[in-house]
Amino acid sequence: MKLPECLVPRSTTVYSLVLGQVLSIMLTLTATFSSALAQRDVNLPTTQSAVNYLLLSVVFGTTLLARKQKVQVDWYKYAIWAFLDVEANFLVVKAFQYTSITSATLLDCWSIPCVMVLSWRFIGRRYSKFHIVGVLLCIAGLALLVVYDLGDSTDSDDDSGDSDSPRTALGDVLVLCGASLYAISNVTQEILVCSHSSVEVLAMLGTFASLVSIVQAGLLEHKEIARLELGDAKTMLYLSGYALCLFAFYGLVPLMLRSSSAAFFNLSLLTSDVWAVILRGTLFHHLVGPLYFVAAVVVTGGLILYNLAPEQKGSSNAQLARSADILPDESVDEQEPLQTDEGNEGDPSIEDEAEDPRPTTENHPLLQKR
Repeated sequence: MKLPECLVPRSTTVYSLVLGQVLSIMLTLTATFSSALAQRDVNLPTTQSAVNYLLLSVVFGTTLLARKQKVQVDWYKYAIWAFLDVEANFLVVKAFQYTSITSATLLDCWSIPCVMVLSWRFIGRRYSKFHIVGVLLCIAGLALLVVYDLGDSTDSDDDSGDSDSPRTALGDVLVLCGASLYAISNVTQEILVCSHSSVEVLAMLGTFASLVSIVQAGLLEHKEIARLELGDAKTMLYLSGYALCLFAFYGLVPLMLRSSSAAFFNLSLLTSDVWAVILRGTLFHHLVGPLYFVAAVVVTGGLILYNLAPEQKGSSNAQLARSADILPDESVDEQEPLQTDEGNEGDPSIEDEAEDPRPTTENHPLLQKR
């Protein structure tokens, strides 16, 4: 039986699936180190992220200077993106002080529809029924994991407080706001890394995010920083582990976005809960129930189905400009003939090339330096 055309596997399918799981494992490790720090009464969400941003700034900034490469995007656009990324991290970490892990895990899925809507609006992606089914399978698998956790007596302490408590409601709002900012940040990064050097993008993110993080940490976490015991070997080990794993995570994200998309990237991170259960069983010899394996299979199936169906671009370059409210209709229409080679208009043999969904500096006005 012949597969539908939209389900013909691409050469990057396995690569994207594997890379997505490497990123998911990195995210699981950062959560593990963060939990270990919380158990030692270390509450420094902004400071922890600041170390990662400083590493990005030093490593990729030095490389950028060594290459004598000019920055192609206006600095204030990088600054806005960096601010959103810092606040997304801060809001989600802060939410765990008010709401339960179960609620935060489910609400964090809000980033997936947000990413898909933003990708459709600003990148012109079109999603088929296979993408929708793949997303629903991933979320269904995550819901099974939550049910598994709720039935696990060892996790009974994870859900704190009454579900009707105002503090819990505040935590849920923080998660939703953080997930929305993550979506904006991910789509912005996809546009940037698909049209510019990853070195430039990560160097600028690290530089501006470091500044934001340092100022914010000084204002909100100065008391916690003052009582931090630098001689505590375990605390320093956990802080270093967190920073290094997050640095590896940020360094690999551009590769993921280039091979796939921001939507698939967010879907891949849902398996971090699967890896967390595996880690808990390996390190703490916690028995894994059969429902966990069902959830893992469902999530994996959703990821495979989503990645087998290519995301099609439904907007021309001019429509992207119009959707971003950068160019008036008249000027956009004048530029449309430039999108195809002379004499090849309507030639089906070059359709895929003409409809490349990846934005470039020339065809995406948001990235053109003024």
